[in-house]
Amino acid sequence: MALQFIEISGDHRELGRQYGESARVPIQSFVAFLHEWSGASRSRVTAAVWSFLPLLRHFAPEQVAEIEGLAEGASIPFEDAVLLQLRGEVLPRLPAEGCTSFAVTPGSTRTGGAIIGQTSDMDAAWGRHLLVVHAKPTGAPSYLTWTFAGQLGYHGLNDRGLAHFANNLPVLARHSPPQPGLSHYPFKKRLLGLEHRTDVERLFASYPFCSPGNYMLCTAASEIFDVEAVPGESRQPDYPGRGYLVHTNHYLDTGWAAEAGGPPTYSDTHVRFERMSRLLAESPPLDAQSVRELLADHCPQAAPICRHGEVDRMSTVGALVADPVAGELHVSEGPPCEGRWTVYRLR
Repeated sequence: MALQFIEISGDHRELGRQYGESARVPIQSFVAFLHEWSGASRSRVTAAVWSFLPLLRHFAPEQVAEIEGLAEGASIPFEDAVLLQLRGEVLPRLPAEGCTSFAVTPGSTRTGGAIIGQTSDMDAAWGRHLLVVHAKPTGAPSYLTWTFAGQLGYHGLNDRGLAHFANNLPVLARHSPPQPGLSHYPFKKRLLGLEHRTDVERLFASYPFCSPGNYMLCTAASEIFDVEAVPGESRQPDYPGRGYLVHTNHYLDTGWAAEAGGPPTYSDTHVRFERMSRLLAESPPLDAQSVRELLADHCPQAAPICRHGEVDRMSTVGALVADPVAGELHVSEGPPCEGRWTVYRLR
């Protein structure tokens, strides 16, 4: 059974209202799941949500309008609609997430355009709350996003050729306790409205991240690049001159890698990095279909790319491959080895 697919259009509030109405039951279910998973009282979670709202209103007032429409359409309290956009920062208990992202240069593909994507690895229970949204905002780029029910934006691409994916990174000691700021979900939603690298870099420079993360990106010019971000700063790691980029769950910036020190948060992150790099290096010119096959890798001699609970009970709840030139997002429902892929198109 394919993931629920939603098409919405209009101004910000109307986008949210249509989203809420179209996915009312999944959204209500995900809200209940988040509250149950957190183990915290509703009053504690709600208080945390409201503490983030002034900064969200300042940084992304258009998203607040969309959230208001979402709450109306889904028949949920406004604070729960906000929770869906901030969950990683307000819930006291979260699942481990250990993803593998990649990008391939146009010169290494059959299509002549970049290919980019990732696996998404976490507790399998979270995979039941995913869907795909095709949004057509008034006066802004249309986009496809694979996201959790009620979350405005997550991984995906737009009709200008920009695509973005992401990985979790460990918190540096100087950022513990958590820093004031916003979660990365509103940032990812904002990325879906951009086109050029300069716009993306400007957004990184201005966004108040409160937790670290890595971002794999492709611009309208099929230019691929990678950004590691921590509260107050972002850096672009140096990559050898190859036809691809790979990132897992450790810092590639040498300064931050040294600062992180000690054993990695996920014991298999370096092995997955080397394995995915080798798969891309040894493959002939690639397209979306052949990359899908690489993501189903189960090499017994290395940490698998397609995961089934081998480390920290994390499973690949979905895999994503974007062909921005073709305007396609290939989405695996569950582990890519099971072959339940659907292709969503912007045009």
